[in-house]
Amino acid sequence: MQGAYEAFEDRQCMSGMRPLFQGRDLCSFCERTKHDFDRAFVVFSYEEPIKEIIKGYKFSGRRYYGERFFDIMAQALPERIAENLSVVTAVPLHPRRFKQRGFNQSEILARGVAQRLNVHYDQLLKRTVYTRKQSLSKKHQSMTGCFEAVKNVYGSVLLIDDVLTTGSTADGCAAELRAAGAERVYVLTLAGG
Repeated sequence: MQGAYEAFEDRQCMSGMRPLFQGRDLCSFCERTKHDFDRAFVVFSYEEPIKEIIKGYKFSGRRYYGERFFDIMAQALPERIAENLSVVTAVPLHPRRFKQRGFNQSEILARGVAQRLNVHYDQLLKRTVYTRKQSLSKKHQSMTGCFEAVKNVYGSVLLIDDVLTTGSTADGCAAELRAAGAERVYVLTLAGG
């Protein structure tokens, strides 16, 4: 299934902040890449000051930063999609990374957005492979097989993460969600690029 990225405000493709040209739904990167998710929605470009805020949220233990974004993330999702969601879930952290960080920033965002949308939250995935940060060219190929669905899934799923770059993490998660029964998988992230 060919997916597409949709920016909240400026209609730019979030696979690297590539602009969408008039009359096109996909940037050249996404035209060449088959995504396992149906559509991605991104609130902010991953540049300053958002980049620094997200780093503080993830790496400095500032969990409360996430609470500031629940409403704007929920509003970024088109009403036609929000009304038909069955469940909201988060990109999981590997247990080793969770132990280092002490929390999953994506889960905090997902629980808050689910509450705002009045949709059930459930942790549907686990990360089975510990991955180190990689260059973007390697990252797109590296996430297949890194996730596992922990229960059966139905209907439309909203997958939430903090940042979307190449879409490989979202693809790895979406493939597992589809294998577990999801009909549609939408991605919503705080930032992209």
